[in-house]
Amino acid sequence: VVIDVADYRTNRKESLESMARRVREEVVSAGDYSDLPPMTAFERRVIHLCLAEYDDVVSESFGEGPDRHVRISPST
Repeated sequence: VVIDVADYRTNRKESLESMARRVREEVVSAGDYSDLPPMTAFERRVIHLCLAEYDDVVSESFGEGPDRHVRISPST
């Protein structure tokens, strides 16, 4: 069961997608990876799905438990 109070989940998803695209641009222009802050499984999945449509970056999850985060790197 998923409860979306006041469209929080929808708004959070849109915010995460926007952040992923912004960080993607930074990674591509700098040519270096960027680590995002720790996120929940839902949030990490949103990032991975958003960036899957781009060929110039790859996203991977790192860490354990509450410190698990996404690293966005330029593709080689």
